[in-house]
Amino acid sequence: MTALFAVAVVALRDRALITDAPAVSPHTLDHLPGRAIRGMLASVCTPTELDLLIAEESVLCGPGLPAVPTPEPDFSLRGHQLAYPAARTIVSVDQGRGSYDLDDARTVQTRDPATKIGPVAGLIVEDVEARQVALPTSTHQRLQRRKGNAPGGPFTETVLEPGTVFEIRFRLADHVSDPEKVLDTLESVLTRPGLQIGSSAHAAYGGDLTLVSFTYAENEPWSDAPTDTAADEPVHLALVTPALVRNTHTGEHDPAALPAAVTANLSRIFGNALGRPVSVTIATGLPPSIGSTRIGGFDRGYRGLRPESWAAAAGSVVTVVVDAPVSADLWDRALSDRIGERIADGFGLLRRTPETLWWNEVGAELHRQPSIDGTPAAVRLRDGTASPTVDHDDADVQVLRTALFRNAAPRAVADLAIWLARHATSIPSNSTLARVNTLLSAPSQNPDAASADLAAVQHWVASYESEGTPDDRPVAVALSHCRIRWDDNTSWTLFDLVSELSEQSYDTSSSILHQTADPRTDRHAGLALAAALSEHSLITSSTADRLRDTEAWIKEHNIELRHAVLVNLLHALRNGKAQS
Repeated sequence: MTALFAVAVVALRDRALITDAPAVSPHTLDHLPGRAIRGMLASVCTPTELDLLIAEESVLCGPGLPAVPTPEPDFSLRGHQLAYPAARTIVSVDQGRGSYDLDDARTVQTRDPATKIGPVAGLIVEDVEARQVALPTSTHQRLQRRKGNAPGGPFTETVLEPGTVFEIRFRLADHVSDPEKVLDTLESVLTRPGLQIGSSAHAAYGGDLTLVSFTYAENEPWSDAPTDTAADEPVHLALVTPALVRNTHTGEHDPAALPAAVTANLSRIFGNALGRPVSVTIATGLPPSIGSTRIGGFDRGYRGLRPESWAAAAGSVVTVVVDAPVSADLWDRALSDRIGERIADGFGLLRRTPETLWWNEVGAELHRQPSIDGTPAAVRLRDGTASPTVDHDDADVQVLRTALFRNAAPRAVADLAIWLARHATSIPSNSTLARVNTLLSAPSQNPDAASADLAAVQHWVASYESEGTPDDRPVAVALSHCRIRWDDNTSWTLFDLVSELSEQSYDTSSSILHQTADPRTDRHAGLALAAALSEHSLITSSTADRLRDTEAWIKEHNIELRHAVLVNLLHALRNGKAQS
């Protein structure tokens, strides 16, 4: 049976935030999920088209994979290369003199102990030279209005830039009796105005899609040229999209069931094509490498969330051997079939990983602004005009800056306090902690009120120290025995930490507010207060500038922040003591 494909090349006209979950994520995906494409089609279909393309599942959607242009001027089938998720089994091996090879982690042999082996992840282009691919993205920050019960406030998102190109392969289902009607309907829907994809498609940015080309193909699940395989030759199969497969014994979704599903499907297809039973087994010495992920989604028809299930993740690898020679055309026909459930949403796509000779180790940029001739292009509004420059010294901008940081500070401070409490030993009793807590009110953005509370705590600490060493008083003994560990080189007693946070003379060099990650191990990078707040900075030129801006704001508002850290820390210690 022939498998018919419709190959659509589309380009983004606007910035787009692509997510794979009902909730809005702050960072875009690097591809278009099949279920998002299916939902996009459903949003612009007429009732008749909706029944034909969606309800009857006449079209099986595929993912939109990034298309990397080649020197050819047009976007024909040979005018671009596709970027695929890297297989979990491949690693880069440093051969010296700047030369790198791709090898299989399951069989890699290194004679020299100094040989460097590095992981390969993300999207890669596989050719004679394999390399990582990064899509043009930019980060934006805006204030969201409150809608219903959803709270408003600042929101930071990283989005795909206009001009990003993707290739989508739609497969016609086997039960379609009139392929020409389905293909014409699909092309008509894809060329319709108002085609949008992504979260908040009707808000600050559209995610509008433009159809660049629409072609047909037979038995071509992927654009790369296939090859024949001999009997008992290992063939590496990698998942391009997650696969929802079930365990045959329990009936539950289980990523570990992927090898059995792959071998059973290939045995059936090869047996029907060759007219005899064909054995497909897992290659000896090359065990499967299976990742797991959670798959859910939103059902547009029922207007509700789908239940989340475990699935084999994209990039999972199954290496099989077939006891018969298989032609390239038969491999294409076999890989046209999908594995598992929800295949109309683009799940369960397999491809053969080619033999790559050389790996370009030059790291792809993970985030960049679009540029013209090396000069960063100006960010433009939806009407095409250039966005105005921001004067960070302007009084109104400073008010917005303070509002953004203040809205984000309570969560960051609470997370920091909870982490410190979890790494505390010999926690004092609740009555002892209450002695200190009674001197503090709730966290306040009023520096005068916070300063008065800290002064009371400092006076309490000084009264203990004035009557001798802290170890002479039971409460001070309990606070001094409690030790909070930050890393291998930094720790405090609770008494010293309370004294430091309540000091009137603020020392930025040792304060917990300015504690940074350990540069050797990069531990606690997400817990450092400046790192947690820097994503809310209005400065977007570089990470270092954002951190400097955040550090300056922390120093300006250190009284309120020290007060909030102390209140949250005592609360977290009392809760931890009660739970233990």
